[in-house]
Amino acid sequence: MSGFGLSGDITAIYGYNTDNQLNSIASGYYDLANVTLDGMGRIKTGAESIYSNSGTTIANSLSYSYDRRGSLTSASIGSWNGGYSYKLDGNMDNRTEAGLSEDFGYDFDNDGTDESNMLSKSPEIQSRGIRMAG
Repeated sequence: MSGFGLSGDITAIYGYNTDNQLNSIASGYYDLANVTLDGMGRIKTGAESIYSNSGTTIANSLSYSYDRRGSLTSASIGSWNGGYSYKLDGNMDNRTEAGLSEDFGYDFDNDGTDESNMLSKSPEIQSRGIRMAG
């Protein structure tokens, strides 16, 4: 956190609703408030404030959406936006963040059933392969 001019110990106070779900965080450096949750207890909306030692405050509104499977489909933090789509099997198909889009392809294991090896195929973002041990 030194990049934002923070130092010393940080104490946070966490708030919970009657269902014992997190709905606020307060500290000397970060606050999360006005949290609304969906039926699964995931954050739908909220407001965050980030404070620096110099007195600078960054305030952002938060908004998140999920599909029926529970996968994140959109995220908005201040002016930053992200969108996510998934294949029928639940694996990520596309990710768009801050205007950059990335598509995903998958490499099957020898038996042809395991899609745990993900290969990016996006021309907009430098392609990379991720091989999972298995």
